[in-house]
Amino acid sequence: MTLDSFVNDSDIQQQMVWKTRFGGRDGFGVKIISSLKEISDHSVPSILEKKIDLCEEISVIVCRDQLAIWFIIHQLEWSLGKNQIKLNLLNIQPRLEA
Repeated sequence: MTLDSFVNDSDIQQQMVWKTRFGGRDGFGVKIISSLKEISDHSVPSILEKKIDLCEEISVIVCRDQLAIWFIIHQLEWSLGKNQIKLNLLNIQPRLEA
């Protein structure tokens, strides 16, 4: 499955709920869904450190930079183990806010 078909898959999109917004680095934004509690803005490394204590299901939006998506996914898989998380990629779009 290609990245585009994965992101545009309607079954995947139907699973998404968003709660918590995080700032990213280098001009891309990240949204993380936490089913247990919301936490305030953190950098990507802080998300990876804190995610272990939060929940098993997360969703990620990365704006503008597809490479950043794979970086975050691989970092989360490395930190948590592939069997401990379920990733849903949301939508790739330009970041509108400053």
